[in-house]
Amino acid sequence: AFAQSSAKTFPKTTPVHDRVWKGETVTDDGFMFSVTSCGEPKHAWFSRMYAPVRDETGQVIAAFVIGQDHTTRKQAEAAVALAAQADAFRVRLSDALRMLTDPRDIQETAARSLGEHLGAVRAHFAQIEGNSLVYERDYAPGTYREKLFGRGDRLPDTHPAADSRWDAAGGYRTR
Repeated sequence: AFAQSSAKTFPKTTPVHDRVWKGETVTDDGFMFSVTSCGEPKHAWFSRMYAPVRDETGQVIAAFVIGQDHTTRKQAEAAVALAAQADAFRVRLSDALRMLTDPRDIQETAARSLGEHLGAVRAHFAQIEGNSLVYERDYAPGTYREKLFGRGDRLPDTHPAADSRWDAAGGYRTR
């Protein structure tokens, strides 16, 4: 029954299965499988080993497959990599800010550093004043910046995006 089920489940159509049907044990070191759990999409990582199952004459009649879930390890590896990236960013940011004394230069450098680190099309530095956010410094790289603001390293102080307020009740207002 297993051989029949296995032959239907693992047809002789893929390179891995071709190798198994020829008598070779094949290891698949890992693949990601997307599943839905409690209505949420999740990713699971597995490795598999395919081994031929032979009858009494030595003929391959089925494939025996063992799978191992590596999701927890992969998630831990991703968390460690993300923490290392965050640490490297904090060091670069600290180095960039260390010699600056002007608050506006610090704001601009922090916004630029964060925008570059995240690959963002815009990054802002804002301060809270009452119910408003006051945008003092804005970063927009390359062609996106040029389309919106023209060329230049920093927004002019009089530009609405550099000199505007976000009011929780009324949206954007310019000063």
